[in-house]
Amino acid sequence: MRLKPDNEREQRLRQKELFIYFYLYYLESSHKELIKLEQILDLVIKLRIRILLYFTPINCKAAIECVGNDFKTTLRKNVLTVKQAIESKGGMFIGEDDEGEDLPEGKHIFCFDWSELFNPSFFFHHQSMNEHLNEKGRMRIADRFGDLIQKSIYPNKF
Repeated sequence: MRLKPDNEREQRLRQKELFIYFYLYYLESSHKELIKLEQILDLVIKLRIRILLYFTPINCKAAIECVGNDFKTTLRKNVLTVKQAIESKGGMFIGEDDEGEDLPEGKHIFCFDWSELFNPSFFFHHQSMNEHLNEKGRMRIADRFGDLIQKSIYPNKF
């Protein structure tokens, strides 16, 4: 990887290299970090801990503009690989449509896929590949988690 370039053309090329490096790889189900996640989820179940997970929002619009539609295809394949690992441990995925639902008893692992949820206005840098959310993005995640934590601790009360 190169240091940050001075001119606009080289900055765009650097941006493209960063998107490719961080997101356009093939994640295999045998990856050591995925195996560690599965081990953690086994422990969560054994200890009867309720856990909320989420896929970090990614500035997909900026990535597609920079790299092309291959970005979304590869991202979705990698997210699917992680989802399958979580589902194999009994994980439940919660969509934006499930906001009013209580978390079911007996389940321990809940997960959001927010990888493609936010548009560039939720990020500090609208054309950047990083996942640094601005106040609007942070508030949306905090509000959602706050609701679910209350429902997890006090089911049927909210």
